[in-house]
Amino acid sequence: NMLRNYIGLCSKYNINFNYTLNSSCMGNLELTLEGRRQLREFVTSLTQIGITSFTVAIPTLMDYLLGLDSNIKIKASAICEINCLERANFYFSKGIRRMVLDTDINKNFNQLKMICAKYNEVVELIVNSMCIKKCPYKQFHYNHDAHCSKSDHVNKVQSHYYFHLCSLQKANKFYNYIKVNWIRPEDLHYYYELGIKRFKIQGRGYASGNNILRAVQIYSKERFDGNLIDLLTNFTPYNAFQ
Repeated sequence: NMLRNYIGLCSKYNINFNYTLNSSCMGNLELTLEGRRQLREFVTSLTQIGITSFTVAIPTLMDYLLGLDSNIKIKASAICEINCLERANFYFSKGIRRMVLDTDINKNFNQLKMICAKYNEVVELIVNSMCIKKCPYKQFHYNHDAHCSKSDHVNKVQSHYYFHLCSLQKANKFYNYIKVNWIRPEDLHYYYELGIKRFKIQGRGYASGNNILRAVQIYSKERFDGNLIDLLTNFTPYNAFQ
């Protein structure tokens, strides 16, 4: 009921709602008959309350969802690591009409130009990524979090293991904060010039008070003079090292 009411409120104010189904691994559940039955029931329950847009990372799950309902729209997650024209072509050929690019190419304008020359209307960028460029832990972090999201993994593993490991990388060498894949508010115009019109502020798990609104206002004004870590973490305490 809470989600239904939330969707209704979004609709009232003409705000599109996107449901995140972007686990990097489902333990092959999506390839089993029982898993697909569970997925069909779950997704149907969401579409019945007005949710038709989903962020997805697993290509086979995209195929399944698009086959379930012609009204469903899929956004390719940053976890897909779309970092070249070949991968963008692959997802577009599936019928994907929104792609969150791999944050590792946020500052690689040669790659961005090639992708945007063909798909500028489709591209979306995360502006406040906390990931260090080319982090060797990234894919393992994605998979770890995917399995930790399952109820039978609760209290069996260290659910924040990779989060703290990544935080230590930055805390031990503070210049790593400068090297993360963030985009300065003052630099957004370079991306506009490529035709990019959609930007994402991550950190839904740290929403509190008006902190997300504050981050949106700063990126809208394209200017910030303050603590970099505050900007990257949406003005919310992020970890024990902050």
